[in-house]
Amino acid sequence: SFGGNNGSYLTTTEIWSGSSWATTSSMNVAREAPVGCGDVNNALSFGGYNGSRLSTTEIWSGSSWATTSSMNVARNYLAGCGNINNALSFGNMVTTEIWMKK
Repeated sequence: SFGGNNGSYLTTTEIWSGSSWATTSSMNVAREAPVGCGDVNNALSFGGYNGSRLSTTEIWSGSSWATTSSMNVARNYLAGCGNINNALSFGNMVTTEIWMKK
């Protein structure tokens, strides 16, 4: 779980242990409505909104976030699937992009 919604721009990241949520390292860019994919050890967060649409992509290493290659088209309220090696962002503005880890 990461980001915010309802007009709040957050950097908060929480991890589910199977029985409860725990706060962990924050993202670098505050936003609402990002999308993500991956798992608790390796994940991506991309897009979102913080006064304007974002193309920002951050990668989760299991302990911290780092910014990485941005999407080509900034957008929020999109969908995503995949993992840190191959991911897909789609929706909102009829744009589909593929992420491939370098």
